[in-house]
Amino acid sequence: TTTLSDEQASQFVDRHGEEARVMIQKYGLDLSYIQYEAMHALENTMCLNLKDFFTRRVPLFLSQKDHGSHDIDQLKSIFRNYLSLSESEYEEQVRAFRQLCEHDLAWQK
Repeated sequence: TTTLSDEQASQFVDRHGEEARVMIQKYGLDLSYIQYEAMHALENTMCLNLKDFFTRRVPLFLSQKDHGSHDIDQLKSIFRNYLSLSESEYEEQVRAFRQLCEHDLAWQK
């Protein structure tokens, strides 16, 4: 059994089909929905950074009011480990994503 809620598990299967089962077997049972998505994106879609992840690899940038920023803390260890980022390099990626949100969505204010 994973830590995913029924709604998250359904969304996960809707997005990845049978591959969702493979991802859970590969990455273990303890990840959150966004962490599974991050591992998949980093290993399989040439995801280059946090901004790329939120804007191109998952449907969060336009579908969520905060553009997915509430998930940033859950991604820290995954992005730092997978991309061999220092703390300051990761924080720079966070800043770049937040600047993108402010700049590209300034028309909404």
